[in-house]
Amino acid sequence: MARGLRAALRELARPFVATLVGTLLVACGYRPLYGGGQGEERFAVMGVTPLIADASVVAEVEAGVRAGLARAASLRGGGGYPRVVVEVLRLDTQSEGIAALPGGVRTPEIGGVPIGAAGAMQPLARGTRVGVVARAWLERAEGGPKERQTGDLRAVDVMQVEADARLEALRLDDTSRAAARRLGERLARRVLGEPEAPDDGM
Repeated sequence: MARGLRAALRELARPFVATLVGTLLVACGYRPLYGGGQGEERFAVMGVTPLIADASVVAEVEAGVRAGLARAASLRGGGGYPRVVVEVLRLDTQSEGIAALPGGVRTPEIGGVPIGAAGAMQPLARGTRVGVVARAWLERAEGGPKERQTGDLRAVDVMQVEADARLEALRLDDTSRAAARRLGERLARRVLGEPEAPDDGM
């Protein structure tokens, strides 16, 4: 009898406890990191004239922003306001892992030691670090102020240098688009005010 009474009291207390915990969390300013978008603002995404010529990189940055907003249930289709505006500023490359090779060209190697015709040693990059820079902000109405400006953010990725120029061009395209997609997702998190880890490249 006592055991049944305790079970009944537990069942009666469960909704009260859940309501109390929820009230305390709201009072403390707690908001879920993701999934709290119901009833909140949703934003369209628009790009302004970019400062780089690579359209695929620009498209990937904007796609990354849309993916980040969608993950937080804050994306809507179409144009209009409110909207997140994206500006892609720069695509840069930098040599990574310089090696000294005869004549500055790749030769067959045994155990990491180049073999082949002797010649003057010249520097040659083993890889290329690709960086994409962009920024974003929120516009609520035409001619309104820029809100939640992200500042200039950069994402980087590293690719291995290939002897075949055609293969290297394909790798460069893939690497720059991968960095651009990650950058777009970072921009979305920054606009939404979500915490993010630094991007040190892959």
